Amino acid sequence: MNQSDSYYCQPTNYDSSVFLAHRLNDRGAKLLGRGNCEEAITTLVQALKLWEQVADDETCMCKSCSLEECIISTLPKPSNLQQHPSMKSTAFSQSNEDSYGELESEDRFIYKRPIYSSPKFAQRGHSPGITLSLIIILNLAMAHHLSAIQHNHCRKRLQKALQLYELAHQLQMEEEIYSPRATMIIANNVGEIHRAVNNHNKHAMCLQHLLSTMMYMIDCRIPVSSVELEGFFRNTSQLILHNNCASAA
Repeated sequence: MNQSDSYYCQPTNYDSSVFLAHRLNDRGAKLLGRGNCEEAITTLVQALKLWEQVADDETCMCKSCSLEECIISTLPKPSNLQQHPSMKSTAFSQSNEDSYGELESEDRFIYKRPIYSSPKFAQRGHSPGITLSLIIILNLAMAHHLSAIQHNHCRKRLQKALQLYELAHQLQMEEEIYSPRATMIIANNVGEIHRAVNNHNKHAMCLQHLLSTMMYMIDCRIPVSSVELEGFFRNTSQLILHNNCASAA
């Protein structure tokens, strides 16, 4: 984990339960990054239950506390891609070095990089509110998804992952906390679940949503690297080719 443990020092008068929820999420994220999905699930469930007990309605709206920024902070720099310490355990695609279960017959991309909470969450005046809930839920969804892969695409675990991804999407819409990167993660991974269980129409719908979000980021000039988009482009490549052929015709 690249983040310093220094922010785990509990601030004066800071509620211990809130502090523990942050720490449990980050511990679960670290376990997920190592491929320990079952331990990650147990820890993240504890984090979510605890946070639900103590969370308030206030959500800090500063950039550092946003869901988008928390996702960005976990991404490797393109120039340091090969040196990134967690690259093998959180690889962008399934490969021979992938520690997350069986290889697919196709080279498919599943986003699996865990999300850490913002260091600012532990500071007075930076209440994480719904943002921490979304981070924990997305980590839980990825943990169940990767656990399903480890267990030969277990349908029960895939269904649980699907429910969690959809819950994260619903919360984003209801709370008007829009993160293009979170939307791409959800659309891509939900699409891969539908592909795994042969729901071809829903898979295609998810890919279309993913492609639309990618185009939105490019059109709005939202900073994004080619490394970050590589896996998403891989999954949508056939859709892009189909659209291009249809336009040419």
